[in-house]
Amino acid sequence: MSTRVTVSVIVNAVTSGPDRIWLSAKTIGAALSGIDHEIILLVDGERADDIELDLRSRPATGLQVIGCDPEDSAGLQLNAGVAISTGDVILALDDCMMFSPAGLKDAIESVRSAAASMVIIPGRDLPPRLATAALTDTLEWSDAARVPVSRSVWAPGSPVLVDRDSLLRLRGFDEKQKKTARAFCDLKLRMKRMGVIFDQRSAEGIRCFVAPAVDDSDAAAARADSAGDIAERLNRLEQDETYIRNVTSWKNRPADAPPLVTVAIATYNRADYLRDSINSVLAQTVEDFELIVVDDGSTDATRLVVESFDDERVKYVYQENRGIAAARNTVADISRGTFTAVHDDDDIMLPWRLEVSLSGIKAGVQASYGSWVNFDDITGEMVLHVIREQFCMPVSLVTGQTPGHATWLVETRLIRQFRYNETISSAVDHNLALRMMRSGVSWVHTGKVLFLRRMHPTQVSNSDGTRQKYAAELSRFMLQFAGSDDDIAALKEESKAILWPKIAEKGKLEESFGKYLPDHLAVRSLHVQGNVANKASRLQKLKSTSFILCEEDETGKIVGEYADFLNVTLEDLAAMQKLGVSGRLEGELNPSMELPREAPAEILDRALRSRLQGLTGLMAKPGRIPAAIVWTNTDAADAPTGLEQEADLKRQITLSISQDYRFAFTVYVFEDEPKALQAFARAVEGRNEADLALYRRGSDGLDSEVAELRIQELVNR
Repeated sequence: MSTRVTVSVIVNAVTSGPDRIWLSAKTIGAALSGIDHEIILLVDGERADDIELDLRSRPATGLQVIGCDPEDSAGLQLNAGVAISTGDVILALDDCMMFSPAGLKDAIESVRSAAASMVIIPGRDLPPRLATAALTDTLEWSDAARVPVSRSVWAPGSPVLVDRDSLLRLRGFDEKQKKTARAFCDLKLRMKRMGVIFDQRSAEGIRCFVAPAVDDSDAAAARADSAGDIAERLNRLEQDETYIRNVTSWKNRPADAPPLVTVAIATYNRADYLRDSINSVLAQTVEDFELIVVDDGSTDATRLVVESFDDERVKYVYQENRGIAAARNTVADISRGTFTAVHDDDDIMLPWRLEVSLSGIKAGVQASYGSWVNFDDITGEMVLHVIREQFCMPVSLVTGQTPGHATWLVETRLIRQFRYNETISSAVDHNLALRMMRSGVSWVHTGKVLFLRRMHPTQVSNSDGTRQKYAAELSRFMLQFAGSDDDIAALKEESKAILWPKIAEKGKLEESFGKYLPDHLAVRSLHVQGNVANKASRLQKLKSTSFILCEEDETGKIVGEYADFLNVTLEDLAAMQKLGVSGRLEGELNPSMELPREAPAEILDRALRSRLQGLTGLMAKPGRIPAAIVWTNTDAADAPTGLEQEADLKRQITLSISQDYRFAFTVYVFEDEPKALQAFARAVEGRNEADLALYRRGSDGLDSEVAELRIQELVNR
C-alpha cells in the first residue's frame, strides 16, 4: 500500500459534472486544512479524462479521479474508491457535498480516538438565495450555518465518517446494491448491527450541504428522497439481518483487508489424512480466508504435506508438542481473520461450510454452529449427528451437549479472550464452549450439515475416549453451580421446549454427501457450463478432464462454454475452485472404484451429441422436428453452398479432449427437418461424406439415421 493518510474522502460523483464536483472538492479541502488527506472522485468513466483535465486547471491538490462504468452497481463503484484509499478514517459521500470550514476535524478526531465508531452527518439543502451564492463563490458560511437540517441520516445526502478497520470488517459496501442510496443505507444499518458506536454528538458541529446543481445534468444528483422512499428502502434492507457482505466475491477488495475467516487446524502425526482435510478447505465457496495449520510436534511427513500446497492462504506453523489446546491457542494468537472456523486434520469440510456459517452471524450473534455426519473410513457408512437448535444452559445442563467443534464459527477476539484451557488434554472444545456461553456469547444453529467426520482407529475419541468423556462430564458438572436445586429444575423443564433442527438431508445421507467423501470412497464427475474457455490450458492439466467445448456465434462471439470432468478428486475440486470453475457435481459412494476411462471417439460422440441436443432444443416448435447439419471442414473457402443462408441458427464449435485432440465443427440448425433434408442433399453433392452429417431431434434424443459423423475416422485424422 502507498503512504497512509489520515483521511480518505470518497465522493460518488458519477452523475455530476466538473463544476459541481469542484464546488464540493474545494470546500472539503478547506474543511480538512491541516490534516493529511486525499479526495477520491468517482466519475462517469466516459467523461473521466475530460473531468480530470478540467480539475487540473483549478487550484486543488490531492484529487484522484477514478472512472467508473455507469452500468456497475453503486456498491462496486464505491468499493473501487475504498480499494485505492489509504486513510485511517474514511469519509464517504453519496453525492457532491459542501462542508463549512469548522466541525469536520473534531469529528475525525473522535472517530480516530474511539475504535469501531461512526458519525453520520445529516445533510442540509441550501435555499435558492444561498445556492446562488455558492455557485458564484460569494457564500457566507455564517449565513449557511443557520440553515436547519433537512435530510434524515438515512436519506441520500448524509455522509458517513467511519474508521477504516470497521469498514473493512464489514467488507465495504455491498457490491450487489445497484443504487447509491441503498448502498449507503445498507452500510449504515450493517454498522449498527455489528455494534459500531454511533457518535452523533460529533456531527452537531458540522454543517454539510448538498451541492446545488450547476446544470441540467446535475439535477438528479441533488434531488432529495421523500419520507416514503426512505421508509420503503429501510423496510427492504432490514429483511436481511446479517451484516457481512461480498462473502463469496469481493471484486474491489482493498489490499490491506484482513481475511474474513481463519480456518484453524491443529495437527499431530496425521499426514495421511491431512491432505484431504486441506483440499476440502480450499474447495470452499468462500475464498477470502487464511488456513493456519499448527503442527504440534509431529514426527511424520506433516510439514511436507502442508508445504506441498502452492497457495498463499495456507500457512504452516511448527511448535514443540504442547497439546491440542496450546496448538489452537497458537492459531488464535497469530490469526488475522475476523472469524475463526475450527477444522480437524482428518475431516472433510463441505464446500458450503464457511458460507453457511457466516450467514448465521447477525446483530447480537457472535458464533454459529451446525450438524455433521460421521463416516466410516473403510466402508463409507454414514451417521447423522444433530444437536438442539439452541446452545444454552438448559440444553447443556440436561444433555451435556455443546456445538460440534468442527462446526464452530466464532469471532476470533472471543477465542483470544477466553482461550482453550491448556491444563486439560481432552474435551477442550467442550470446556471453552461452556465458558463462552455462560459469559453471554450468543450462538446460532445454521440448520445445515457442515462437515464429514472421518471415523478411524487413531482419532481421539477412540484412543482417548474415556478421558474425553470424563473431561466433558466435569465441564458439565460446573454448570451445577449455576443456581439452587429449584433453578436447576426450572432449567431442565425449559430444555424440553428447545427443539431439534430439521435437517433436509436426513434419510438421504449417501445421496447428499457421498460425492464429498475421500477419493478412496467416492466416484465423482463434474459438469460445467460457462467460464472455461479462457482456462482451458490449465484445466486440461487436470487428470480428470474429459472434454472442453467452446461455442461461438456467426460473429465470433463466445456464446457457450462447457466442460466435463470424470473421476474428479478432492484435489481437483480445490484446483477448480481456485480457477473460478464451478458446476453440477455428481457422484456416489463407491469404495475403491472409478468411472471407466472413455476412448477419445466415445468422448467426442457424447460431447457433440449433448450439445446438438441443446441447440436443436432451442429451435423446437410445436408440430415441427428440428434438425442440425454438422460440417467438419473448417476451411471457410470450402464451406457448403447455401447452408449459412438457409439455416435458422449457425454455431462454430471447438472441442478439446485432453491436450492431444482438438476438433472444430460448424453447426447449421434448422427449425424443420424437411428444410434441413433438402439443404443437406444439396450440400453433400461432390463432397466427402465423412465431412457432413445430419442429426434430427427425436422424442427420445438425437437421431442420425440419415447420415452421422464417422467419429473414429475424425479421431484417426
